[in-house]
Amino acid sequence: MTPLGEQVRPGWKPGSASESGSDAAGHGTAELDAYGPRGMTAQWADDVHHAIHALLTGERHGYYVDFGSVEVLRKAMTGAFVHDGSWSTFRGRAWGAPVPPGTDGHRFVVCASNHDQVGNRALGDRPAARLDVGGLAIEAALVLCSPFTPMIFMGEEWGASTPWQYFTDHQDPELGEAVRVGRTREFGGHGWTELYGGPIEVPNPQDPSTRDASVLDRAEAANGDHARLRDWYRTLVALRRSVPDIASGDLGAVRVEAVGAVSAGDESGAADASAAIVLHRGAAGVVLNLGADPVEAPLTEGLRVAAAWDDATTLDGTALHLPGRSVAVLVPGA
Repeated sequence: MTPLGEQVRPGWKPGSASESGSDAAGHGTAELDAYGPRGMTAQWADDVHHAIHALLTGERHGYYVDFGSVEVLRKAMTGAFVHDGSWSTFRGRAWGAPVPPGTDGHRFVVCASNHDQVGNRALGDRPAARLDVGGLAIEAALVLCSPFTPMIFMGEEWGASTPWQYFTDHQDPELGEAVRVGRTREFGGHGWTELYGGPIEVPNPQDPSTRDASVLDRAEAANGDHARLRDWYRTLVALRRSVPDIASGDLGAVRVEAVGAVSAGDESGAADASAAIVLHRGAAGVVLNLGADPVEAPLTEGLRVAAAWDDATTLDGTALHLPGRSVAVLVPGA
């Protein structure tokens, strides 16, 4: 990647079309600082996806084993990488390196789902297959109000019900069969059987029906909770554009905490069912309720509700009353 970065660098400016990026999954170190060590201007931060996904779904199989607590979410949101030289249980060794101080968070690309995280699941099931619509609204707020550069995967914005399965069109029969066998073998471990509740049949990548099953049903976007979720995405994108604290890439202005009730004796900061989680973005904040019951979140003065997933959300002075499985964005102002 270094030669590519050197070619792009002379004409680069923030926001230009000639930026270079790197996939962090295959590397044990952060690949960007001022312009190096590999000369990248941006980098995937899969740890942010893992932290959000594991927290919302409760999944701990495979590479999610070290993710899922509020403390892990805090580390991801403030530093991009959870494995920053720490032990990776999945890899069986220390992994990663910390992000250099002062790095702009916008140089990391994050998501709630993408072609890798969905397509590399055994059945290609999207988060919408495992989360209720409130959970999808929560993960959208965490991504779109993060200090990073968000990416929205096709259909995510309306909670597409169609899967995104791994499909191929290899003309060499031996190669096609090797891919099919390899996929089946890959998902024989790492907890996939337990996740799906029993043995599964991995879709054949070479079968045209696997591709056909992955085509979006765009008509559903205009109906019911799908339409409601798409409106929520539009609201969050507008807030990211209009609220400076949310638009900022300053990682030093990010905090994550559980407020209300926290599990007794749990040093990880894992929230129990009566706690709210707050992602602080400067003076703004995103408040989450992962539980089914309403919570009351104590906040600072001078905030107003700019957006709420549930219309029953109310702010009484400094106390935010948040219905179950919902999220609200608060910004400074009367």
